[in-house]
Amino acid sequence: GIQQLRADKFFYGVQAISLQHGITHSQLQEVSTDRALAAAATRTIVLVDHSKFGRLAPALVLPLDKVHVIVTGAETASEFVEPLRERGITVIAA
Repeated sequence: GIQQLRADKFFYGVQAISLQHGITHSQLQEVSTDRALAAAATRTIVLVDHSKFGRLAPALVLPLDKVHVIVTGAETASEFVEPLRERGITVIAA
């Protein structure tokens, strides 16, 4: 199964990201697979546009301390970007 996989990087497009609650998703059947893929990777790289910040979905996928890099758009508010950087997460605003 997935537990036997190893990867250097896991790129993950997210539905909702919150400074308080981490990365959440509404599709409960996908959450365990997403968690397992993140656990199999050395680095988790999250891809998220500005509209997903500050949102919350029912199921926790990952706490922010499991995220290494966040790639987002330049329009993402600094009120989200700066606290992420303070937690040691690399934020790339493209």
